[in-house]
Amino acid sequence: MIDPKILKTSRRSFIGTYMLGTFLLFFVLGANMFFGISFLINFFFLVLILMLFLDPEYFVYFRTFYVEKDKISRIKGILQKDRTMIPFESIAHTEMKKTVLGRIFKFGDIVITPFSGRGNEIILRGIKDPDEILKEIEKNVKRVKSKK
Repeated sequence: MIDPKILKTSRRSFIGTYMLGTFLLFFVLGANMFFGISFLINFFFLVLILMLFLDPEYFVYFRTFYVEKDKISRIKGILQKDRTMIPFESIAHTEMKKTVLGRIFKFGDIVITPFSGRGNEIILRGIKDPDEILKEIEKNVKRVKSKK
């Protein structure tokens, strides 16, 4: 692999969050029509609904993963960019996690754990087609470790 593969969190992975936000929106609209809820409770629910719809956008726009020739990198943040990098020769364990919705809509998380331990891992959250990405990462790990 010559060019780095750029990965972003998929909006598919937030389908549960979007469904909850939509349900709360209809709940608040229905409750206002039938019961007339106070301004403070309306405001609380609307802020909660707004957070449910904006939180996924933060993950999509401000978190990028790079699978390069010899390493995996994660860059996150808005004003201050935080870059975490794990060389392939330092990878101790790779793991893929998929929920039921993840199997249906083809998204999942890939956890890359280096030899230095659990606190330094990179989690590629909500990646489309994680099976293919994991195979590519494992192939590159074997290639780099076989050269040593």
